[in-house]
Amino acid sequence: RLCLQCSLADLFQEGILMVDGVIHRLKILDIFADDILEGNKTFELRYNDRNYQKDDFIKFVVVDREGHISRHPLAGSCSR
Repeated sequence: RLCLQCSLADLFQEGILMVDGVIHRLKILDIFADDILEGNKTFELRYNDRNYQKDDFIKFVVVDREGHISRHPLAGSCSR
């Protein structure tokens, strides 16, 4: 949805406005999100079913083992 009252930051946050790439929203278990924040997990191997390209962003949706969205410090952050 495009709204004239939205700021550029809002559009970027929602994945409507992109700079040098696409934002891919990917689920990640909270235990692995913890490892990323602690520096124990520095990369992730994923099947390329989304046509990932250079300069794309990953926006993590942190979930618990039951699949419920978690309020985690990594949630919503974008990474390249």
